[in-house]
Amino acid sequence: MNFYCDKEGPIVQTDKGALRGYLFNGIYQFRGVDYAKAKRFGLPEEIDAFEGVRDALNYGSVCPTMFPDSPAGDIMSPHRVWFQDENCLNLNIWTPSLSPDQKLPVVVWFHGGGFFAGSAIEQYAYDGENMSRQGNVVVVTVNHRLNVLGFLDLRGFGEKYERSCNAGTFDLIAALRWIRNNIAGFGGDADQVTIFGQSGGGGKVISLLQMHEADGLFHRALIMSGTLGTLMTDHDYDMRPVIKKTLSGLGFGEDEVEKLETVPYRELVSAYLTAYRELISDKGIPFFGPIKNQDYAGDPVKAGFTEHAKTIPVMIGSTYSEFFHSQYKEEQKTDEEMTGIIKEQFGEAQGVQLIEAFRQAYPGKPLCDIYAADSAAFRYEVKKWVHERAKAGAAGTYEYLFTLEFPFNGGTPAWHCSDIPFFFHNLDKAPVVNIEGVSDRLRDQIFDAFMQFVRTGKPDTKLLPEWPACTVDDEATMVFDRECEVRHQYDDAFIKLHYDLNVAG
Repeated sequence: MNFYCDKEGPIVQTDKGALRGYLFNGIYQFRGVDYAKAKRFGLPEEIDAFEGVRDALNYGSVCPTMFPDSPAGDIMSPHRVWFQDENCLNLNIWTPSLSPDQKLPVVVWFHGGGFFAGSAIEQYAYDGENMSRQGNVVVVTVNHRLNVLGFLDLRGFGEKYERSCNAGTFDLIAALRWIRNNIAGFGGDADQVTIFGQSGGGGKVISLLQMHEADGLFHRALIMSGTLGTLMTDHDYDMRPVIKKTLSGLGFGEDEVEKLETVPYRELVSAYLTAYRELISDKGIPFFGPIKNQDYAGDPVKAGFTEHAKTIPVMIGSTYSEFFHSQYKEEQKTDEEMTGIIKEQFGEAQGVQLIEAFRQAYPGKPLCDIYAADSAAFRYEVKKWVHERAKAGAAGTYEYLFTLEFPFNGGTPAWHCSDIPFFFHNLDKAPVVNIEGVSDRLRDQIFDAFMQFVRTGKPDTKLLPEWPACTVDDEATMVFDRECEVRHQYDDAFIKLHYDLNVAG
C-alpha cells in the first residue's frame, strides 16, 4: 500500500479555490469538502471563494443528532460516532483519477437514519474506496442538515421560513450542483451521475426525483429500503400549534420565531420534543421528512411521478426481514412445530393458506420466517411504488429483494442495512455478513449489476440471469440469495395475506 500527500499535491482546483487531498493505495481521497453554507432554517448558499490551498484531509463535522448514540447493533452494522456541528454541509470524494479527460461515472451516496439521524460516515460500509477502485468510478458521500435543523416546518411564520421544511433536501441539491460544477477535476463526468441511498437515504432519492430544482443534476437512481409511503412523507399536520408551544417552552412569544435561529441546539430539541409529544404523539420519533409544497411535488404514489422522474432509470428494492424478527426463529422451532402454532393463531383454513403462500414465495426458508418476513412495510411499498411507476410509463424500473440468511445466532434473515456492504464492495467492513463461499460471489453479482446500471441504466451483467424491467403486467424481481434468480409476481399472494392478517414477530 502506498500513501502520498505533500505540499505539492494532490491538489484540485475548484470553482471556489484549490483543495489538497491524499493518495492511498491508488485512490485519491478528499474529505470534508465544503459544498455550501447555510443559516439555520435557511436554504443553502454558495460558499465564499478562498485563496491558497485548503486541506481536504479529514472528515468534516456531521449534523447534530436529537438522541444519544448507542453501540447497540454494532455487530450487524458497524458504525462510528463523529464530531457534530451545525456547520455540516460537506462531502467526501474517492476517485482513481484526477484527469478531466477520464470522464468517469459519478456515484453519490445519501446516508440513512431517516431524515433525523445518521451521517455520511456513520457506517464503516459507507467508505467509498473499494467501490471507486473496483468499479472505476468517482464516489461521493454527502452530509446535510437533519431533524429540526433541516426539516422544521415553520410555514405560517413568515415568508422567510416558507421553505424551511425542505431545507435539508435543498442541501442535497446544493451538493449535486457542486458536483456538476467541479467533479471534472476529480476525473468525473457530470453527465453520468447516479444517486443512491438506503433507508432514509432512499427516501431522499425519492424526494429528489420529485423536486424540479434537482432536474438535470442526476441521471440514474438506486433506492434501497427507502419506500415507506406516508410514514416517511406527506404528513398533513398543521405544525403551527407545535411551534407555538415550542416557543412558549423556551420563553418566547409567538412573534419571536427568529429567536429559534440562535437558541442552543439542545434547548431547541428539548422544547420541540416536549411540544410534539404533547400535541401530536408521545410514541416513537417525531416525523421529519419532505413536505409537499411549491418545491416538492409529493410522494409519487399519491401525487404522481414528475415528468423528470419518469425519465430516470431506477433500481429499487428491500431486504427480506428489515426490522422484523421472530421469537420462533430464536427458539429454533421446527416447521412441524410452526405449522401447529400458525394454525392455532390464524385458524385451520387461514393457517394452511398462509403456509402455502409462504412456501410458494420462499421455498427453502423455514416457516418461522413467516413472523420475520417484511410484508407490511418496505416490500409492500416497493411493489406499490413499482406498479405505479410502470403505469406512468416511466423509464426502466429494476426491482430486487435481498433474501440471504446469515449464520449469526443460529441463522439471521437479511436485516435492514445488511445489503449495504454488498453494493459498496465492502464485505471487509462488516464481518457478520461474510459467509465462506457465498458472500464474495453474491457481492460480485450485486456490485457488477449496480456498476452496469451506473454506466448504462440497465443492471445487465453476465454474473446474473437476465434482469428485465418491470411492466404493468409483469413485476420481475431479482432475488439476491445463495442462488440468484428472477421471479415474476411470485410473492403477491403471500404479501397480501400477510398484510391482511397483520402478521408480525
